Amino acid sequence: MAHTTHDKSERRYRDEDEYRYELESRRQAPDWLWPVLLGALALLLGLWALQWWSSRHAEAPNVAVQTQAPVETFSKLNGIKVGDVDIGGLVKSAVDGLQSSLLGIKDEATAKAAVPGLSQAASRFDQLTGLLSQMTPETRKALADSIATIRPKLNTLFDQAVGLPGVGPVIQPTVDAIRSKLDTLATV
Repeated sequence: MAHTTHDKSERRYRDEDEYRYELESRRQAPDWLWPVLLGALALLLGLWALQWWSSRHAEAPNVAVQTQAPVETFSKLNGIKVGDVDIGGLVKSAVDGLQSSLLGIKDEATAKAAVPGLSQAASRFDQLTGLLSQMTPETRKALADSIATIRPKLNTLFDQAVGLPGVGPVIQPTVDAIRSKLDTLATV
């Protein structure tokens, strides 16, 4: 019986090299296995890198979704003029410019780029402060109420922007000046 098994194996393999080749091919992984394993490894590394990158860039807080002050905040000031200056338009553009500048700050470089916008907003608040003495008591009250309504949101934006690494020293003097102007405008 052993002899017949040996005969079958001889018929199956013509020589010893063919027999070794058959044994080696059975031991090796299929041709498609290595590319699949490498692809899976690359996918896992890519997902890990994406997670790491997004967590590193998530340090800058998302300070606000809305970039402009609500229309109703300044609705009492619509159409009010002191001389040729539209008070409602001036305060709205000052607040919108301030919010836009603060929302654009993500690091020290963007803080430096935001300084002109912050300065422009500060000059608009200066202009409003200069017009206070020419305003009627009703207009001053409407302005103070509007500033008081938007002030918590602005304070949050100030604090979040100044709290970013490297940003505070760049914008703190301008932020302090704007806060002082807002304090003046928020009082009747």
